[in-house]
Formats: sequence, structure tokens, C-alpha cells
Amino acid sequence: MIYNNQEIKVKKILWKKSLIKKKTETVPIKEEDAKLNHNNAATSPFGHTCSVPDELTGAVAAIEEIRTIKADLSDAIETNNAREIFDYFDIGVFINRNGTYGISEYRQPSDFITFSDIGINEEKLIENVVKISGNADFRKSKLVNFGKIQYIGGRVDIRNSNFKPFMKLPKIGGKIIFYEHQTLLQGIFIKFLASICRLVKK
Repeated sequence: MIYNNQEIKVKKILWKKSLIKKKTETVPIKEEDAKLNHNNAATSPFGHTCSVPDELTGAVAAIEEIRTIKADLSDAIETNNAREIFDYFDIGVFINRNGTYGISEYRQPSDFITFSDIGINEEKLIENVVKISGNADFRKSKLVNFGKIQYIGGRVDIRNSNFKPFMKLPKIGGKIIFYEHQTLLQGIFIKFLASICRLVKK
């Protein structure tokens, strides 16, 4: 299935509007249920303030969005058309003469939907990517390495991912975040060691 630019633009606008709508939708509940949810949240040892109906509404909305995205990108996913997939999620793609890609940034489709949820193999998705101009957010990513990526211009966030400290890293223009509550000194030290490792492995 091939979309022209106008069709893709309309689909992305509709997709984003549906996300905003579902995030703001609420489920009416009885007054006594609301009181019970409030009390449960107040006494929860985990400090949760979200009621069960809210959580269920979010889960249902996510499932619906996943189905919509899968339908829109069915052919692109099957053929691993990375350019169409990235474009669908407003990630700019620049194609080099040798067939490799540069992309404007890297991230999951949304805060609550990952590429794996949609059935996209991230290793195949980035197999021809050699450069990321901006930030690269690998949180919740299934990737275990950077593939052919040689340069990332912005910040790299590797928290809650399969990436390991001191692995082979590309050249990175911004800071690297490996840990929650990482200090500035830790970030500088990690980036310094990454630069040394990159020079040694050349």
C-alpha cells in the first residue's frame, strides 16, 4: 500500500487527534465508586493516584491505536519500508547516495506504544541508519546495539533499555543518560570512557 504525501499527512493528523481525544476521555462512575477509588489511592503503598477505570480506559485506547497503526502501516511493516514508518511518526528521513539513511531523531511511537507493540522489528528498522541528527531516546527499545549508527547529534537516553554501559558507542554530540538520577559528573565520565573505547576499537 503506497500513500501519497497528502494521504500520509491526513492520517498522521487524525492519529494525533485520536490520541489527544482518548487521553482526555473519562469514564463516568458512581459517587460511591469514586469515593472508594479515592480511598484506595490514598492508602496504596505504591502511591498510585490513578483510578482503575482511568487505567482501563488508557489500556483500551492503546489497543485501539495499535490496531489503527497496524492497519495503516501493514504493507510498510511487511516490507520493512523504514522511510514510510518513520515518516508516519513524524521522524524525518534523509537518504544518502549509497542507500543508507539519516534520521532526525529516534524514539518510540508514543509514551505508551512501542515499535514492538505494532509488530515492527527495530533491528530491521534501523539496519540502514547511519546518522541521527537530533536526540535518540532508546527507553523501552528492544535494540541491543546501535547497528550501523555512527553519529548521534543530540542527547542519548538509554535508561530502561537493553543497552549496557561501556558497549561500543557511536560518536555522540550531546550527553548520555544511562541511569536514573545520573549526575553530571557520571555523564561526563561515561562519555569520556565511550570515546576511549571507540578509539581503541578502531
